[in-house]
Amino acid sequence: MRAVEPQDLVQLLHWENSPDYFKYSEVHIPYSQALMEEYIERASADFYTAKQLRLIISENRGGKTIGHLDLFDFDPKHARAGVSILLNAEFRGKGFAKEALILMKAYASEQWLMHQLYCQIRSWNKESIALFESVGFVQIGILKDWAKTREGFEDECVYQCIL
Repeated sequence: MRAVEPQDLVQLLHWENSPDYFKYSEVHIPYSQALMEEYIERASADFYTAKQLRLIISENRGGKTIGHLDLFDFDPKHARAGVSILLNAEFRGKGFAKEALILMKAYASEQWLMHQLYCQIRSWNKESIALFESVGFVQIGILKDWAKTREGFEDECVYQCIL
């Protein structure tokens, strides 16, 4: 994993603006290039100030960009943050996401002295549920009818990992 760089602009715009990924997040409007360039400039801001950290996942050191991992809603008082991960489809199921989450758990605990990470996953997303459970996240609840879609409402599972 590495910090976001200006050369990641095209890939970030693809991830943020692709309707294929909207079903995984709460974002449903496109980001402009100018807004994403501003985000990249601020990406190196202090984690305590920004309350967010996005890291790029590469196939290997200096290799192809294959996804990203975010810490968000960082709460230093309670030593917790949300975590999300996205991989390009062709790299899923190959262990990259699991390795990135394991590294992030260690980094969050050792570097930021966090006590816990949490995430919310749509109940139909069995691959993500299996991934997070495989690295020690435990389901602590279900938010019923949490997300409205064209097909109706969907449940969202809440997961937590005490570091």
